Formats: sequence, structure tokens, C-alpha cells
Amino acid sequence: MPIAILGLNFPSNMNEMLRNQPVLGMFNAYMIRNDKSGAAMLGFLTNTKVTGYKLFEEFLSKSAKTPIALDGKQQKAVDDVMRGPQKDAAAGLNKLVPGLKKACLTYLDKKAIPAFYKTKDKPGSVFYQHCRPHAEKNCEGRFGKIAVATKRLGLTDQMLVKEIMVQLYMGNNKSAAAAATKAAKKAGLKMPAVVIVDAVERQRGLIGYHDVKIDAKSLVFCGFQNVNDKDILKLMKQMVEHHYDKKDSKAKKAFEQIKKLEPKSSPITKLKYDAFIKLLKKKGTIT
Repeated sequence: MPIAILGLNFPSNMNEMLRNQPVLGMFNAYMIRNDKSGAAMLGFLTNTKVTGYKLFEEFLSKSAKTPIALDGKQQKAVDDVMRGPQKDAAAGLNKLVPGLKKACLTYLDKKAIPAFYKTKDKPGSVFYQHCRPHAEKNCEGRFGKIAVATKRLGLTDQMLVKEIMVQLYMGNNKSAAAAATKAAKKAGLKMPAVVIVDAVERQRGLIGYHDVKIDAKSLVFCGFQNVNDKDILKLMKQMVEHHYDKKDSKAKKAFEQIKKLEPKSSPITKLKYDAFIKLLKKKGTIT
């Protein structure tokens, strides 16, 4: 059954891949570059011409140009055949072929094919180059018009905004963040890449901790009691900054410090971090 990647169907195993020549060609190119033993297994699996003793010379001998990896049991079986009379070697090797092909299939299905598909987010890989045009064509359908997003975000370079969308579509958040960093620098914005990427993904403006006002009035509105405590105000600003930067562990640590500065009777001390964030959103302190 085909596997869906980025909305496209691809072979999920070797039996399917052998019937899909374009994907098989990409897979073979990937294997030759990244997994020489696996490439040899693929060659052995698709071989229809080499039989008998030549099988040993091309695939099974340790000195072969492209030897397949054999486990201990398989190696012993090959060695036993080769130790026998040479006139019996061809027939003996041919008998081993079904079992060896089954082992090759297992490796390619379980390890090589999944590793190949993971290269979709690695620029320069053959699978990335295959998937990128699809992402370029469809990214606006998921994240909105590039020109509109560029204006909404206060950015200046549409090509960099497009790159953010393409990388997000392909599931490559690191490359999306790298493009966001370049876009912010070019526009003269001092905004963390994660905030820009999040804004693109959610199709909203650049709302971040720079836009949040933390003061005594907002603290009262949220249920705080020590509303004029300078340490609480400082920690709140730090917590919100970490929240927008998606540094949850640091945000939670700041919140725990905030709770210690509030009286035990304060409703804030009874909240967990996630509930407190929901409260801030409900009260409009953050978005």
C-alpha cells in the first residue's frame, strides 16, 4: 500500500518500488551515494542476468566490487558451497538466491526505504529535489498568499517568505527558521525566527513579547495580589518572552518563581503553567 508524503503517494516497500521506475531511479541514486552495501543488495535483488558462479564473483565474494552484506548464517552457507566441488558451486549458489533475496528485501523495506524518505527535508538530496516543486506549488494553499503574508509580517523579501512556507510545507522547521532569520535581518526587524515562523504557519501578524504590556493593571486583571512587586513584573516579562520563543522549560521555571512570590491565598499559586497561559490568553494579556 503506498505511503503518503506531502500529499503525494510513494511506494512503501520494494515490491511496489520495482513497479515505479522514477522513484526506483531516485532510490538507487540515493543508495549508491549513501549506502553502498544496500545498493549492492538492490542490484542483487533486481539482477536477472548473473547466475551460478558469477553470482559469487559479483555479489557474494568479499573481494567483489559491490558485495552484499551477509550475516553469519548466510556467510557460512556461501562458504560451504564454495568449499565443495566447483562443478556443484553454480547449482548450490542458485539454491541460496531465494533466501538471500528475502534478506535483502527485509533490509531495504525496513531500513533503507524509510531512511530514503527522511531525506525529503535535506536540501541537495534527490528526494528533496523531487518533492520541492510540489511544495512550491502548494505552499500558498496552506499558508496563504506570499505577497499578503510578506506585508502582514512587515517583511520585505517575498522570496524569503516563500522559502519559509516551502520549508514548513516540507516539514523542515530548521530551514524555515534559517529563512526567517534572513528575512528579519533584511527587513530590519529584531524578532526571533520562531516567532516569524509561527506567524507564517498560523497566518497572523507578528505578535510577540515585544507587543505585550505587563504592568500592575494587567496583573490585577489576571488575579495577582502582589501586583506592584518588581520581581514579579520582571519574571512575567521573562516568562512571556520564553513563551513566544517556544522555550517552554525556561518559561515554566520563571512561572514557578512567580508563584513563590505570590501569597499562598493567591489563585495564581494553584495554577499549572499551561492553565496560566490559557488564563493570560483569555484575559487578552497575550495572544
